[in-house]
Amino acid sequence: MNYAQLDQNNTVVAVTQVAAPIVASDMVEIPSLDASLLGCVYAGGVFTPPAPVAETRYISVGAFFDRFGANKWPILADTNAMVQALVKDCSVRKYINLDDPQLPSGLAMLVAAGHAIDPNAIINDPVQPGERP
Repeated sequence: MNYAQLDQNNTVVAVTQVAAPIVASDMVEIPSLDASLLGCVYAGGVFTPPAPVAETRYISVGAFFDRFGANKWPILADTNAMVQALVKDCSVRKYINLDDPQLPSGLAMLVAAGHAIDPNAIINDPVQPGERP
């Protein structure tokens, strides 16, 4: 006999195979020893997979500036007040959130200051393991 064990929130925390029936409120009989049920929520006789966890798209400040490619050093050296404000704002952070709604306008300031960057690529390129804070 196979069972899914539920926690107090009816989430499957274990699947078990036993020789004799189990009668317990936190155990639900299942047709097979199915590990894919782990994390599912049991309600109304149905196992529902958990909602996917949104990936955090945080990168280190250095990795953020590296995304500017050959424009990195000219941006860091730019004396334009708006560019310097952006550089200083980034520099005091622990990481850059690529999903921050203010990021596109910040990158637009760099473009307006004459820097040939690709804001779309900077924001939307996949986060690489070495870029994580």
